[in-house]
Formats: sequence, structure tokens, C-alpha cells
Amino acid sequence: ILRTETFGLHLFVSWDSQPSFFQSLGPSTASSTLQPTGVIEICGATDCWGAGGSAALIEIEELCEEVAYQGHQMKVMRTQCQGLCGNGPVCVLKQTLKGEFLVDKHAKVNSPQKCLDLVTRAVPKEALNPQPLDIMQRRANGLRWEALMAITSSKRSSSSREIETKQPAEFLEEALEAERRSAKTEAARLRAERRAERLRGVVDRPLLVPHPSTSGDATG
Repeated sequence: ILRTETFGLHLFVSWDSQPSFFQSLGPSTASSTLQPTGVIEICGATDCWGAGGSAALIEIEELCEEVAYQGHQMKVMRTQCQGLCGNGPVCVLKQTLKGEFLVDKHAKVNSPQKCLDLVTRAVPKEALNPQPLDIMQRRANGLRWEALMAITSSKRSSSSREIETKQPAEFLEEALEAERRSAKTEAARLRAERRAERLRGVVDRPLLVPHPSTSGDATG
């Protein structure tokens, strides 16, 4: 976390926010009666987007869809440049705790584990029930991240040779199958199936154009 700012407020304002991939698909699969317990904003500017912000957006929203499935609602938005371009992808967690409005800025949210760590700061731990990962599960996470990068990048500039020889949708299916095979329990298998169903929906979505970066040499 780069810094935490505390304000005596009970509401938040999102600036120039755009709906993310799942929101553009239509109503959430979770109950529409749930009230958001916080907001996660992902910087949508060029530097953060190219550093993995596009993949973080989808990964975080999928996690929040799972949180909603468990009875907790989080709002996910893409924003303008956060001014911390040298530390991207930058994500901001906003929530009200004990009457205080808290803003946590997180730097280099560039892996599934870092996305999970961010979301679990905002919801009860049991909502996602994070567990230590074995080597097969870590490999599945890595494959999924590479696939999301490929799907959301118009240049597909990954260094992975596998991605260069496969279509993004094909690579995503391989990653989702790796996660299913790595599941050790029935609960983990069902979780993998829910994730697969959600992520398949983003393959054909239009690419989101990144916002301009306002401080390309910023280091926070």
C-alpha cells in the first residue's frame, strides 16, 4: 500500500468512471438487492493499463462477482489516471469503516494473488476463503493472468511464446482447464466452474481504450 488517507466522510465520488467488462454484460449474477460495502477503482490510464491493469480489472471484478455470490457486494470501476504511473497497475480501495471513509492506494497489482489480497481487505475473509496454493494452482493462476493480458491487449505484447501461437480464447480455455484440474476439493471445483463461466463472457467484448497518463515518470 502506498498510503492511506482518512476522511470524516460517509460517501465517495468516482471521477470519470467507466463500467468494467462484467458490468457491460448486463446485471450481475448476484442479487441486485445487495448494497455495495466498498468500491475498488482500477486506474485505466495508458501506463497502468499496459502494465496489467486491463487484466487486473477483469480478475478483480470476477473476484467481486464471487464475493457477491457469497452475499457481499463490491463495486468495481475503471478511472482516469491516479498519478502514480511508475507503480502501476494502481488500484484504490474505498470503504467506510466505523464512520470513517478510508482510501487505500495499492501499487503494482499485477498478479492474481495481489488482486485477491486487495479484495480480501474489503470483505470478510471467509467470503473468498483464500488458501495456500500448490505448484499446479500457481501455474493455473499464471496461465489465467497471461490469458487475460492477451484478451485485453490490442498489441498482445506478452513475452510468452505460448500466447504467440494461440488465440486468446484458446489460451483462456487452457488456463481454466488447468484450474479445474488443480482443484483439490468439490468446493474448489465448483469455484473453478463459476470462474470459467464468468470469464468466457469477456473474450468477445470490445477492447477498452486506455485513458491518457498524466505523469508518466511518477513514482508515487
